[in-house]
Amino acid sequence: MIRVGLLPDEHVYSAFVRERMLCGQMHINTRRFFEINGIAYHQMHSQLPLNTDLMGIIRRMGLSPEQVLHTQLEHTTVSLWLLSTPLCGAQYTMPNNMAHAGINLDKRWRFCPQCVAADKALYGVSYWHSAHHLCGAKICPIHDQILHTHDELRILPFTLPHHWSDIAEAMTLQLWDVAWQPFIYRVAQTIKADPLWPNRVKAQIRRYLNCESELPLQQKERKRFDQLARQMTADLGQEYMAELFSSSRPDRSLKTNILWATLSGQVGSAKIRHPLFWLTIIFWLRNELSECQHLI
Repeated sequence: MIRVGLLPDEHVYSAFVRERMLCGQMHINTRRFFEINGIAYHQMHSQLPLNTDLMGIIRRMGLSPEQVLHTQLEHTTVSLWLLSTPLCGAQYTMPNNMAHAGINLDKRWRFCPQCVAADKALYGVSYWHSAHHLCGAKICPIHDQILHTHDELRILPFTLPHHWSDIAEAMTLQLWDVAWQPFIYRVAQTIKADPLWPNRVKAQIRRYLNCESELPLQQKERKRFDQLARQMTADLGQEYMAELFSSSRPDRSLKTNILWATLSGQVGSAKIRHPLFWLTIIFWLRNELSECQHLI
């Protein structure tokens, strides 16, 4: 049983780290710590909310089904994954080795120095915030400060943000990141408040792009989608596409058509894609869709 209470916006893995510290079990071998808590040993990644490893920890918190969903929405990054799953993404799991295929996002654990100071003053401890680990998040939504990270934070060791304060460095921002920051936080808040919004915005995207016909789309539509993809790249910028999608790098000869991969329903398209595919389309069309006016 995980007994430590979750703090506001605290990631579940952060509470798991504090549990080990508060129980005086830091001296125990890490694999043994997992074993005595009835949890399968695994590495702790910041942006893999749809996996059985993380769910194993949540189940050890002794929550009701309603509380489990609330915990996922408020204390992991699962909200954005509702864009990629039918109705309630919390029911789905995805192997760790598939979730980030083709995605270039910075997946390191990160923190806001001002949050560290504020959390220690208010709660007596710093902790890892879920919001800081949304797709492409680089600026704290509370303090408007660039988040800090370190290369050794690709996987979370049993440490808290204040342990990294002296060695972590500010993340690097690109020009497109500036507009992305408020966008990603607003999308997450929208989904938390209305978990059915993803269904409505995806339906509106299909209407706008004239692809409401029964799936899978016919192959003859591919040429039109190739033209749309070129337009999307021109509007968003090659730098944006290359930084987020591996296949969009200049050295790649075979590039993934993000629109076709997301909307076609072809057999070769994954049933559960990384939410960055849908987020990119929404980011591109946000000025054109009534469901997205509050995101601007």
